[in-house]
Formats: sequence, C-alpha cells, structure tokens
Amino acid sequence: MRHALNGLLILTMLGVLLIIQTNSRSSILVKEAVFVGGSAVLLLAGAVILGVRGVIACRRISFAMVLAFVLLLAWLVFRHFGGVQSVNGTKYLYGFLALGGLAFVIAGFVDSGSRNLIIWVLLTAAAVISVYSILQSLGLNIFSWDASITHSSRSSGTMGNANLLGSFSMVMIPVGTGFLLGRHRLSKFRIPAAGVFALLCLFAVVSSKTRGSLLGIAVLAVSVPLIPALRRDRKRLAAILLLLLVLLGLSVVVLWNRVEELTQMERGTLQVRNLIWSGSLRMWLGNPVLGYGPGSFQIVFPGYRNPDYFLLGVSHNTLHAHCEYLEILGDSGLVGLLLWGFLAVSVMTAVRKGRRGNAEDGGGEGKLIDAEGWMFLGIAGGILALLAEALVSVALRWPPSAFMMALLTGLLLACIPFRPCRPSAAVRYGVSAAMAGAAVFLFVTAMPKYCASMRAGKELFRGKDIFLTSIQQDVDNAVSAAMEWNSRDRTEAADMAINYYSRARQLADSSLKWCRMCVETDPDELGGWYALGSAYVSSSRLYQQISPPLTVICRQRGIEVEDEELALEYINASLAAYDSLRRRAPDYAEIHNNLALVWLNLGNADSALAHMRRAWDLHAHSRAAYADKIRILNCITRSPDGVYLKWLCNIYSLERVLEGGVSETVYGNISGPAVFDFGTTLYGFPGLEDSLAAELKGLLVSSGRTELARMTEIVDLQLARLEEGAELAGMYLRDDTAAVMDVLRGMDREVMRHLPVHSALYGIILAERGDPAGIDLTLGTFRYIFHNGIDDLLYFPVDAVTMMEVMNEAIAATGIDTQDERLLLYRHLSSLLELDRRIFEVVVFMESSMTLEEAYRGVRDRYGYIWEEIGGPMYSYMEYNRLDTVPPLMAPEGILHRNWTDLSGIVAADTMDADRLLMEMEWLFIFYSASFAGVPHYSSMQSAAVVNMLADDRDRLTVILGENETQYRVGLMFGMLEEARLLNVQGEFRGYIESLRGDLTLGRITRPDLP
Repeated sequence: MRHALNGLLILTMLGVLLIIQTNSRSSILVKEAVFVGGSAVLLLAGAVILGVRGVIACRRISFAMVLAFVLLLAWLVFRHFGGVQSVNGTKYLYGFLALGGLAFVIAGFVDSGSRNLIIWVLLTAAAVISVYSILQSLGLNIFSWDASITHSSRSSGTMGNANLLGSFSMVMIPVGTGFLLGRHRLSKFRIPAAGVFALLCLFAVVSSKTRGSLLGIAVLAVSVPLIPALRRDRKRLAAILLLLLVLLGLSVVVLWNRVEELTQMERGTLQVRNLIWSGSLRMWLGNPVLGYGPGSFQIVFPGYRNPDYFLLGVSHNTLHAHCEYLEILGDSGLVGLLLWGFLAVSVMTAVRKGRRGNAEDGGGEGKLIDAEGWMFLGIAGGILALLAEALVSVALRWPPSAFMMALLTGLLLACIPFRPCRPSAAVRYGVSAAMAGAAVFLFVTAMPKYCASMRAGKELFRGKDIFLTSIQQDVDNAVSAAMEWNSRDRTEAADMAINYYSRARQLADSSLKWCRMCVETDPDELGGWYALGSAYVSSSRLYQQISPPLTVICRQRGIEVEDEELALEYINASLAAYDSLRRRAPDYAEIHNNLALVWLNLGNADSALAHMRRAWDLHAHSRAAYADKIRILNCITRSPDGVYLKWLCNIYSLERVLEGGVSETVYGNISGPAVFDFGTTLYGFPGLEDSLAAELKGLLVSSGRTELARMTEIVDLQLARLEEGAELAGMYLRDDTAAVMDVLRGMDREVMRHLPVHSALYGIILAERGDPAGIDLTLGTFRYIFHNGIDDLLYFPVDAVTMMEVMNEAIAATGIDTQDERLLLYRHLSSLLELDRRIFEVVVFMESSMTLEEAYRGVRDRYGYIWEEIGGPMYSYMEYNRLDTVPPLMAPEGILHRNWTDLSGIVAADTMDADRLLMEMEWLFIFYSASFAGVPHYSSMQSAAVVNMLADDRDRLTVILGENETQYRVGLMFGMLEEARLLNVQGEFRGYIESLRGDLTLGRITRPDLP
C-alpha cells in the first residue's frame, strides 16, 4: 500500500508542476485542483494504511504541530464566516486543508527510500521545466501557447506565470544542490552534477526575469555561513558560498535592466510595491487583531489604497498585497499571524528534536556532513528561500509555490528517521477517521467547485478574450469606413463598413453566449459577471445609432440599425449582471464606469453621473477620459455630481500645469477659463449656489496648492455678486442699457474680469456702440462660456444667440479694413464653427440612445434652437440629410451665413482688391479646416464646394497679381493664420490640410466634381 501512496504522491507532484490549462482565464487553477484532489486521495490512502496496519511515524508529528494546524484552520474558518466573505475565501480554506494534509501524509508514511525517489522525480521534473523555459526564452515555440510567452519575453515554462517559474527554480537550486551533493554513489560526479543542476535552475530564473527570486538566493548566501556544520568544513563552505555568489552575480548581470529599476524609488516596481504595502498596512491597522477574513484583500484593499494608485501603475483590481506577511495580517489579523508562527515553530521544534543525536545530523565535533545532512540543508534552504521571497512576492498565494512549501515541509519532516510506532486504538482510529473525513470533505465540496471554476475559466476566455474584446475594434473600423464613405463617397468604404458592423453583431452574440455559460457554470467568477455586463452593453449599443453615416449606409442596404425594444432588453440585462458583481465586490471601481453607460441607455443621465462620480472617488482607470464624457453629460442634465466632476477635471488640469512650472502669465491665461466657468456654472443651479460654492472651495483648498487655494476668494466674489449679475441681465433685456452701464462703469476692471455676466454685458454694450474693445471682450467671454463644454450655454443669463448676432453686426460695422479687425472676424468665425460642432456632438450623443433622447427632449429642442440659429455646416449636414437632399455649406438664414454674406459683400464692393480677396480665402480656409479638428464630419459635397470656392478665389487672385506674386501673398496668408493659431488641426488629418495649403500656394489646386 505504501508503494501505491508513493505513486499517488509522485503523480500529484507531476500534475502540479507540469499541467496547465491553456485558453483559460484561470490557466493555473488546474494545478490547485490537482493538489487538492491528490491530497484528498493521499489522505484517504493514509487513513487506510493507518487503520489497517496501525503504524505511523510518530516522531515526525508532534502534538503541538497538530494543535497549531487545527487552531489555525479553525481561526480561518471563523474569520471567513465572521468577516468579509470573499469568493476566494473557500478556495483558500480548501487549499490550506489540502496542503496541510499533504505534509501530514508525507511526514507520517514516507520512509527514506520513498523520500529519495520523490526528490529524484522532483529534480528530473525541474530539469525538464528549466530546459523548456530556456527554449521559450530563445524564442522557440514547442507548443501553440508558447507564441504569447516568447512574445512577452518572460518565460513561464509550465507554471503559467513567469514569477511562479522564478520562484520554483529558485527553490530547486538549494534542494537539488543539497540532494546531489549527498549522493555518494555519484562519486566524483556529485559536485559537477550539483553545479550543472544549479546553473540550469539559474537559467530558468533568468529566463523568467523574476527579481523577487534574487532575494531568495541572496538570503541563502547570507545564511550559509551561519550553519554550524558548514563552518567546520571551510572548504565546502567556501565552495557553496562561491557557487551562490556566482549564481547571484550572473543573475544580476543578465537581469541588470530590471535590477537597475530597483534603484529608482519614484517609479517602477518599488513605487508600485510601496503604494500597495502602505495601503495594506493601513488596511491591517483598520482591524489589527482579527483581520477581515481569508481571501478578503481584493475586496477590502480598495478602501485603503493611495488615491493616485492607477496613475502610479497599480491595477484597479489588486488581488494580493505582494508581501505574504502583510496579507496574512490583513486576512487573519495578529491572531492569525501568531498561529502561523506557532505552526512554524512547532515544525522546527519537531525537526530539531527528531534529528538530535543522530549521525545524519552531522553535528558532532569533527564530523563532516553526510548524505542525510546535505539533503536536510538543501530542503531547509528551499523553504528559507520561499519565505524570503514572500517578503516581496505573491508566489505563495498561487498553486505551484504553495504546493512546494507544503511538499518541502513534508520532506523536511521526512528527514527525521522513519521509525514507525503503533499508537493506541483510540488515537489510530480517531486520526484515520479525521483523515478520511477531510478526504471526503475535499472530494464532495472542493472538487466540484474546482471543476466548475476551471470550466468557467475556459468559457470566460472565449467570451471575453476571443469575442468581447474584438467588438469595439470592429465598431471603430465600421465608423471610420462610414466616415470615409461620407467624405469621399467611396462604395468600397461602404462595403467595409457593413462587413465590420455585421461582424461586430456576430461577435456580440457569441460573447453573450459564452459569458452566460461562464456565470451559470460558476456564479462566483467575478470576471464572468463583469464580462457579461459588458457584453450586454456592447450588444445594446449595436442596436442603437452608432454614427449618422453608418446609419445611412445600413438603411441603404436594408439593415435595421435601431431596435429600441431589443436594446432596452440588453441594457436591463446588463444592469442585472453588474448588480450581481456589486454584491460580490462592492468597491470594484470599473463596475461604476459601465453602470454609467447602462443608465445613459436607460435615459437617466443623473444616475450615470452619480456612478461616474463614484468611479472617480474609487479612482477607476478611465479618469483620463472623463472630461469628454462629463462635457457631454452636463449638457443634458443639471446634476451636482456632474458639476463636481467637471470642477475636479479643471482642478486636476490646473495642478498638472502648475507641476510643469509655467510662468504666472501662462498660468493666468490657462486658469482664466476655469475661473470663469466656476462663476458661470453657479447661475445654472438656483437654490444650490451656496452648497456648490462651498464644495468647490473645499476642492481648491484640498489640492494643497497656494495658487488654487487663492481662488476661493474669487469664488466668494462670484457668489456675492451672483444676484446682481442676474438683475443686470434682466435690465439689459428690458433695453435699460444706460442703467446697466452706470453700474458696470463704477466697477473695478479686475473684479469684473472674474464675473461672467458682468463681463458679458459690458462687452456686448460696448460692441453695440461700435467699440472694438467690446468686440474683443465679448469674443473672449463667449469662448470662455463653452471652454469646458457648452453645459452652461442654456442657463447663462445673457442669451448666446444675442451675443453672436451682436458680434456679426459689430464686426461688419467696422468695415474689416485692418488686420486686427480681420482677426476679430476669424475669431468669431472659429467660435461659431466650434459651437456648431459641439452642439452636433451633444445632439448626436442624445440621439444615439432612444430613451435618452426621449427623456431629455426639452433640452434637445433648446440646443436645437441655438444650433439652427447658427446654421453651420454640421447643422446643415444633419438637417438636410434627414430630408434626403444635398446639404448646403450653411443654412441660408443662419448667423454663420450672414457672417459670410457680410464678408462677401465687402469683397464684391471691389473685385480687384487683392487684400479683400485674400481675406475671403482666409475665411474659407478656416471654415474648411474646422472639419478636421477631430474626425472629419463635413460631407463630401460640402468639402468639395469649399475647395471649389477656394480655387475660384485663387484664380481671380492670379489675374490681379500674377502667379509669382500670388504664391508669395498666399504663403504670407498661411503664415499669418498659423501665427494667430487659427489652424488647430493636429494628428492624422493634418496632412489633408497641409496638402490643400501647398496646392493653393503653388497653384496646383484640383477642382472636385460637383453635381
């Protein structure tokens, strides 16, 4: 029976070391399942041996050791059910029971011959794994999964993770070296064999690029001189020290790039570790005695980590503390750490007592270390290396390393001479019953759970990694192709858009299928619920409007894009999936990002912003993208959460500017719009002004920067003059401008600069009276209003349409004779075009969700009125496209068209004036380039019309000036526009503008075909 037990132990060991589940989100869970199942079988076999034969190695197992294990297990169970119940907690308990059982069986039933056989098999497996990992590091793909490993440049062998390979190989250096040095049958080949094996394992460590393993090797080197038996044998001490130092030195040399990073405290892994460790320490201090429960770190830690964790390189889903001792404190408190210490001390005490006075101890005066002594030292060294690495590593939380700790503990106890004893019948049958009970418990409760989790891991891999992650790319490709069709009218682009869009729907269906299977298989798979919710959201988006051009293409091809009932069904299902995840992991920040999208699709922008605020407070990793979302959402609803987020984004941007060390002037130019926005926003929340201002001042002070803290005085000023500004706006509407100016003229100009309504009224009245300073002031005020979005446009006491019309009339009245007046014209044009585009973004966003558009119809209509009054190219494109007619450049009755009419009238007054003709070209070029400020949105017909108008002006200019002078003057024109920062096209579309600019300068302009 003992041979059968040995065979089961070897099979379990080989299964843990060699088996890996490919194409799975939990690829190494199979290793844990193997040692849990293997331990159950071994416990059952041990129970049979003890019950039938009645013998066990009593000297290897002390009462204190058993008591410590039982107490620790009981404490972990108590904290699991009495603390934070994590979905990981049950597996932690199963693993602890199984590994304890494994060590108990090895200590109780493995004799010296079986022990040596096990170690020989272990060394052989380590050699195979080392060779395999070295081949991976050389870029050789032996199996299909090697491709991703060799691409990452960090080998993982059969461990499933590079860090786990490094940990295993590090452990095997002392274990294998000590064992081989004690093999006297190898004679003079012992030392070369031990050296070759150590180098082989070292190469595996190097191929894994695991720095934590170097700490284990370093601790071994420091510990070797402390061993009494080695100190008496100086030659061997020197040889072993030399070997360890060579191994450590080689590792450092080869891994120098990664080791060098450890010298940089402010970035890299030390910064990350410091952030996690400091948060873990605060977490433990929150419940220092009891801890939170096994496996609770993932759930509890988010409440204690540094707010800037993601910016500093830490994952939003931090699974472990990367320090085993800190995690033990967090899981089971000071009581748990003491019980772990009690267990460790009891094992060491049993080993010391069991080996005392034996020849194999090597401890007598003048005696050299024999075979048993070398093996003992090697196994002890392996355990010491694991414990040292655990200071900075997460390895002991994963199957291979945790299994190795239990295996080596059992083998260490097996170094005590095997002297079976026959306990009393009560003890024998009691222990047998306990072992059999533990085995049955693991079989009945643990193994079904592991089987389900492994199957769910493969289903999640298919649902998320294969299908879900590909949906957005296909949607983006479909939108890009549709935009290309829209701007260039290419049939092949339309075909590509349809193909990408159709494939995205197929991917979404497949993703839903596999993600549903995952959570049905294992309801505790957190990643499955998150992926399922995301799959439902993606599916819902595919049955709503994604982009107007794509919608047009689909309808032309007979594909129904919008299905309100199906989209709503998917959205409600996603809400249920995320709620399931929130019950299991309430502080998982990314849930709230996705819930914001869900609530938008349900037509509730306020709830969406509330979840975005919660995600921000939990420091979700999408914070950098929040500004764009907030800019749109705040236009739709009046939510204090949205204002809070907008101000946070403003303050965050100002902090980054200050970190750059800019001058006071530059900072003033950048901070001006933000300060202006503070006062503007307060007008949109009657009744909440005081609370909003108080929250804003708190944010400014909490930044810790003097420059921002000083802004609280401006907020107080804005709050104090808020009512006065509203009264002045009412007086202006009643045409009592004289009374308004009496008040404004008596104000300090520096004070007025911070008061949005006062500044706007002062500029408008001056502009109406023909003062260029008023035009300049109003243009600046108008741009400040929508600098951070157009969310305040509808609620600003001074009507936006009025300001735009005043600008048109005032600029035209100047005659636009000077360069300064032309710049005013162009700034006004840029504002009109930018506002046209921003309202377009809001309208399209609202129309992308049928429920959102319906819920906020009034807001949509109010923006629609301003949009129609502007009558810009985007408005024309959208409105005329709905009528299925060719869109003009501008709506005939719009403000922008009147701006163009005023300009063209001035040009027509003297058709031979080259300066006026150049002014018209400048206006048209700014108009054209505005389309490329982001993704191009003008239709191909609109773009072609502008290019033809520019070509006409270029031809007329050549007639007046001649070709050489025309090239010179056009070149100067573009230089002036560039210097005035009126051409703001960057990125991939800048090439289009540069190409047109060059063609106009050199007279190579090609006229597009027009119907």
